[in-house]
Amino acid sequence: MMNDTPLSTEIAVDRAIDRVRRAELVAGGNPTPIIPRTIEEIWRFAEAVLLSGIAPDSYTKNRGVPYPKEVQVARVVMGIQKGSEVGLPPLTALSTIGIINNIPCVFGDGISALIQNKGHLEWMKIEEIGPRPDAATETGKFSDGFGVRVTMKRKDQDEPYVGEFTVGDAKRARLWMDPHRQPWTQHPKRMLKWRAFHRPASDGFADDLMGLAIRELVEDMPAEPVKTDTSFLDDTPALPKPTEEQYAEAEAEASRRADAGTPMPVPILPDPPAPLEPPSEREAPQDDEADLPSSSSLAADTGEVEIPEIPLRLDLAGAVNWNATVIDLIEANEKLQTLAGCNAFARKNGRVIQAISDDAAYQRWHDAFTAKMLKLEAKG
Repeated sequence: MMNDTPLSTEIAVDRAIDRVRRAELVAGGNPTPIIPRTIEEIWRFAEAVLLSGIAPDSYTKNRGVPYPKEVQVARVVMGIQKGSEVGLPPLTALSTIGIINNIPCVFGDGISALIQNKGHLEWMKIEEIGPRPDAATETGKFSDGFGVRVTMKRKDQDEPYVGEFTVGDAKRARLWMDPHRQPWTQHPKRMLKWRAFHRPASDGFADDLMGLAIRELVEDMPAEPVKTDTSFLDDTPALPKPTEEQYAEAEAEASRRADAGTPMPVPILPDPPAPLEPPSEREAPQDDEADLPSSSSLAADTGEVEIPEIPLRLDLAGAVNWNATVIDLIEANEKLQTLAGCNAFARKNGRVIQAISDDAAYQRWHDAFTAKMLKLEAKG
């Protein structure tokens, strides 16, 4: 028999303290589910659920991609907490409540169970309405008037709550025969039922549901688009602005290519601008002697809102990026609505257009401009 020593006494004290810190989970004798009473207990319970592998996917994955472990635990904790608010024990809550599009929701039969368990429901009637399809009728041929009506009577109120949802309603909501919504293609009548059920349930028994939504409805809602983090662009240096010398160099390069026997396609340009003079010989235009009318006056003459002027696009090294410049030209030209507007746009940006020295980029602009003009001519 071992005698007590200071070391063994210290170990015994540590064990007693540990038992106090880690409260035991005790089940009742009837049998009663284990109900966590503190956030630490809920957290321990959530970790056990994840280790067991029985946590539903809505708690562990986002579109098939697993969440980090800490996020999984937190989502399970929230599911347990939401279940406790409506009177569900932990495991029942997790198997009944899901987190879809970040909204706690319950399968339709779980909503029905909650309402009936609270004792507020006096009676409920579910019936099909409209022209009923027979077993041989294809889903796509269901009548728009066919649907389901759900009537629910609350004990403490005189008038029942009624909800209806038809094939026509589903078509207007873009749910009917949508191949991306398998429940609607595989179980259309059941989905009509839950849509109809949601209305009287949420209107007449909101105190029983405590904000829970029907999962079948939430899954029909479009998820919020994933936002791309662009914070890394904040420190990107601003692109340099093109200089007159770079315009002149680009025009010289275009002339050199033409002299070498590689002419570029001729653009559809009414009244092309005169060739540029060297920057040293060109006088700055006076306020009342502008080479072209202002954007506002051009727009007024052509019926357009604005005739934009597109600058050269440069890369970080300061070189002209013709692909980016042509994309800017094409996108701006596509927004114009009149032939006069397109012609004015070509005149206003003729300097940049004639300077395009990349044959492929120029061809893209030429084809896009021609197609736009033809489209507007066809419209009359």
